[in-house]
Amino acid sequence: MIKRFFKQLRLKLFIVGTVFLLIGLPRGCKDPYDYKPPEDILVPPPDPPQLIFPADSVWYVLDYGDVVFITFQWDTIYDADMYEFEFDTSQSFEKTAWSELTPEDTITFVFWPDTTDTVAYYWHVRAASDFWVWWTSWSEVRTFIIPQAFFENRH
Repeated sequence: MIKRFFKQLRLKLFIVGTVFLLIGLPRGCKDPYDYKPPEDILVPPPDPPQLIFPADSVWYVLDYGDVVFITFQWDTIYDADMYEFEFDTSQSFEKTAWSELTPEDTITFVFWPDTTDTVAYYWHVRAASDFWVWWTSWSEVRTFIIPQAFFENRH
């Protein structure tokens, strides 16, 4: 009697579970990892991040052999999942020297002076979110300069 009760209970649970799965699952979503929200629920991105540090046109004057750690900072954009940071020696960023994705609103790089030339670097940032249609526009472009290294006379 008890065996029969549990056998019927398992059968009923199996039927109810099967019906729930067939009715409850969206027809077009076979794999939950393939889900993408419909375009109409995404919103336009906000304004681009505002750059905080370093200020525009800063010079980092170093002695030969010195290095400088430069921390770049911008304001946090609400709901941003990722920021793309770029710097280049060209203001047009045609051949970006460096591009980095980061979830943070700061990033630090190590630079050392070129012993032959003064180099101006340009940098900008944009943000992305799963809630937005696309990335924000790029921020303003700022520059920082690392001049030719000064050779110290150690005599």
